[in-house]
Amino acid sequence: AGDGLWRKAMEQTIGRLKADGLMEPERKRALPRFPRVIAIVTSTHGAAMKDIISVAQRRRPGIRIVVANCAVQGDNAPAEICAAITRVVRWGKAQVLIVGRGGGGREDLWAFNNEKVARTIAACPIPVISAVGHEIDVTVCDLVADFRAATPSAAAETAVPALDDLIAAVEIQRSRMARSLTRRIESSSSDLRTAARGMKAAAVRSADRRRASISFVAGRLNALSPLATLSRGYAVARDADGTTLGSISQFEAGKRFELMLRDGGLDAVVEGLLPPK
Repeated sequence: AGDGLWRKAMEQTIGRLKADGLMEPERKRALPRFPRVIAIVTSTHGAAMKDIISVAQRRRPGIRIVVANCAVQGDNAPAEICAAITRVVRWGKAQVLIVGRGGGGREDLWAFNNEKVARTIAACPIPVISAVGHEIDVTVCDLVADFRAATPSAAAETAVPALDDLIAAVEIQRSRMARSLTRRIESSSSDLRTAARGMKAAAVRSADRRRASISFVAGRLNALSPLATLSRGYAVARDADGTTLGSISQFEAGKRFELMLRDGGLDAVVEGLLPPK
């Protein structure tokens, strides 16, 4: 009959918590991967605290551990556990919270089946690991916490990855960053080569256009040049001061003038004037 009453009370508590959605899997939060500060809600006189601290410091020397002392069994335990959780939340620096105690009988663990304690854990803004008793012991707090550890030592192993794991994670991130940097450099180099080829092609096209334009202008200038005219068999007559003589009226018998040809000039004298043909 006694076992039935304890079981009935626990089932009723679980039923009310389920009705409020406090045991839904989607409520479970992920634990921080590499917490710098962990808090423990337990009795400072119990073996659980020593086990957690020993394992945590062995796995990562120098990690900060804060203990919120409370009774973990007896009539005052539920109120003290809730108050300790509230103190940790108010302090606000813990990144993960371990709530629990070592093994014991049903009565010793009963405080962790208390509905108020379970609701306080469910409302805690810090991810909570429940570590109550041994592996075979399951309490209401285990069901509402973000993670259930079989023992306090297992809770410390879950909350605090080993230093080797941290080093391995850093090495993985370093390798990823190196690969990412290499890909970015290769991509940038490819972009620069593409841009260089484009600039070279554009420069060649621009030079060709300018060369063609210069050749066109040069051809037109050459067509207008007097030298081009001379090269076709014509000559230009100029007087002593360099004035071009382009009309028969500018000549008279005995007048000296210079006759410019394609490849030089001649001194000439007018012997006579011919009528126009």
